[in-house]
Amino acid sequence: MNKICFSILYILILSGLTFAGDGIKNFYGVTIVPQYLAPGADYQTPYYIISSKKNKTPSPIVVIDGGMHGDEVAGSYACDDLLINLRVTQGTVIIVPRLNKPACDKVTRTRYVNFNQIYDMNRNFPGNADRDMSNYEAIVADEFTNLIKEYTPVLVLNLHEDKDFNDDRVNRYDCEDFYMGQVLISCHGKCDNFDFDALIDDTTLLYAQQLINTGMADDHKFTIINLPSAPEKGYSQDYFRDVLGIDSYTVETYRNGSFGSGPPVFEYGYELPNRVKLQIITCLSFLKTYGVGFEYADNDNLNTLTMPKRY
Repeated sequence: MNKICFSILYILILSGLTFAGDGIKNFYGVTIVPQYLAPGADYQTPYYIISSKKNKTPSPIVVIDGGMHGDEVAGSYACDDLLINLRVTQGTVIIVPRLNKPACDKVTRTRYVNFNQIYDMNRNFPGNADRDMSNYEAIVADEFTNLIKEYTPVLVLNLHEDKDFNDDRVNRYDCEDFYMGQVLISCHGKCDNFDFDALIDDTTLLYAQQLINTGMADDHKFTIINLPSAPEKGYSQDYFRDVLGIDSYTVETYRNGSFGSGPPVFEYGYELPNRVKLQIITCLSFLKTYGVGFEYADNDNLNTLTMPKRY
């Protein structure tokens, strides 16, 4: 896709275009029809399956989710872009652009402007199957967990953003989840048995990191931080990895200075177009790492990352 086409797409997604209804016609002329988590509810959540074989879901299967926190918008826009520009030639990619649709609609971290852990979708996994309508976050978490169990992907990639840049540019183990901007998060072990001097030895993640960072400016490059695994706290990544045995990583781009208190102030952190490109590059690198064959129609645009500006 040329730069003009990307610009049009970018304007459309920023204007709040929702890809649903009869589906999305992508760059390759294929219409991708949405399916739904919690179908029929006012918070029903579209997801899309892009496969190398019509009406089938061949391996390897990778799931990409964005919008678990509604003010971390770059991941959702990256998902929108992939739906338009990605053609899968081997395997299956399942994309959930806005996992927490009510929060995404409001551009707030959770359904409410005033942050409360109870309503943080990433504290509600594996979900609540009793369909308690007072807590849609747990219901959607349950539906998403069931989707993961149904398709048993080789990877679940979670797209997030952080308001603070990670200045310690060394792959490391850490017990604190602060300053996560430009970080790839893994979760292994517990704080009480961490070897903080150990080298990160997840060869799959290290390979993905190498692909992602090739040719990037230093401040754009992603560092790996391994956090303690805590599925009991309701984190999706930790549950998928420790309980279901599925690889799961989180991408954090460096965004802005607001935190769940209203629309983001984009003059802080990296500019939104750069963050979207960084998320796309990361997704494509993980797809390659996990053996998904694909074509991507807008590589020229990904080569237009401007020099990073930090505030």
